[in-house]
Amino acid sequence: MLRRFTPYIVAGLAGVASGIYIFKPLFEEAAANRKPVLPINTSTTSPEALGKSPASSPSPHSSPK
Repeated sequence: MLRRFTPYIVAGLAGVASGIYIFKPLFEEAAANRKPVLPINTSTTSPEALGKSPASSPSPHSSPK
């Protein structure tokens, strides 16, 4: 039974190995050229930092006054 699947296992491993060999430099280059993501500074844009309370939004179920 193992003799029957051995060519498929070898072909699969060879495919994975060649894929890594071929595409690894491309992924490394893309990762090196990627711009770093800057974290958003929420301390200066939050309502608490500005001294204001957030505006309350009306409930969709409340009737207009």
